[in-house]
Amino acid sequence: MAQMPNGGSITGFLFQDFSFVNDNGQLNPGQNGPFSLPGNAQATLANGATTIDINVTDDDDEFDDGFQDDPNGTPLNQILRDGIDTTDAAGNAVQIGAGAVLEVEFTLTATPVGGGAPIDLLFVAAGPGENQGDLTLVVSTAPLVPGTTYNISFKNDGGGTPYGEIVCFTRGTLIRTPAGDVPVETLAVGDRILTLDEGAQRITWAAQRMILFPQGDDLPVWVAPHTFGKDQPYASTGLSPRHCLLRRDPAFQIMFDMPEVLVAARDCVDGDTITQELEGKAIEYFHLMVDGHALIWANGMLAETFYPGPVARQSLDPMAHARLVALHPSLSDTQAPAPFPRARPRVRGYELRAAAPVRGETTLTAL
Repeated sequence: MAQMPNGGSITGFLFQDFSFVNDNGQLNPGQNGPFSLPGNAQATLANGATTIDINVTDDDDEFDDGFQDDPNGTPLNQILRDGIDTTDAAGNAVQIGAGAVLEVEFTLTATPVGGGAPIDLLFVAAGPGENQGDLTLVVSTAPLVPGTTYNISFKNDGGGTPYGEIVCFTRGTLIRTPAGDVPVETLAVGDRILTLDEGAQRITWAAQRMILFPQGDDLPVWVAPHTFGKDQPYASTGLSPRHCLLRRDPAFQIMFDMPEVLVAARDCVDGDTITQELEGKAIEYFHLMVDGHALIWANGMLAETFYPGPVARQSLDPMAHARLVALHPSLSDTQAPAPFPRARPRVRGYELRAAAPVRGETTLTAL
């Protein structure tokens, strides 16, 4: 059998923990896409529904409906690595055996009734082979709340969610504001956050993304408490690998003509207090941007706000990208540069390593 190099663990809910109204009977266990839904269709996640871990191996880098064959004709795609033995919200036993084929049959867009950000719902069939299973699991691109009702619409047939994205802060990171440190997930456009250079600034754009199966260079980087000094940061802090931290060293004045530079989190990994790993979970990230590139406090450690360069923009979902282009129309060109300069020069990993002999034993610190 061909190699299955990808995969990991995501979380989801059982299909039977959802109830549907005004769906014309479309959302049943045997449903495949494409189809249409009435404008008043809704889905409710049952009170008492609990998330389940879905451990998967895969032959490509997307969680999708693309079924492939290896040269010997052995069917491959998302394979359930570990069996699922759980109960639904009503207390009924549910078992899915290891080795089941998982296929994303279709994707819906769900918006909480009363307002909130749209969420993609990936409806997943489990069975012994291609097109041989019923809808069993629902995976989302943002957390779902049991007891909540969502307005739903058809998005696409199948659907592919990349296993790794370029992103920003993780859920639970506390961002400094004039009113104190608050969780990043509670901030919205118009809220004020404190910046190092310009004081309080209003958030002009924000986005979030749950990443399924981050792998390799896309795994989050974790900075342990007090890595850069007392309370810097004051709690374990997760960042995307390309998210830059502010670093200070007197030797940088010689090497880079200024003592403060930005360094990507992945280039700070030392295997001790700064590591890159994922403990069997999907991970949720949050972008924040103000009017310009800024340095803000995340769990007491200085890090950058979102910098909308060409590479970073490629990671955004279509709605987040559209909101960014509405704010900065020049970014409709995929190769356009960011509309403002960086708050500090960015130093690449190889440049940082080249500076090591000049720094000698000087310790890198964050401000």
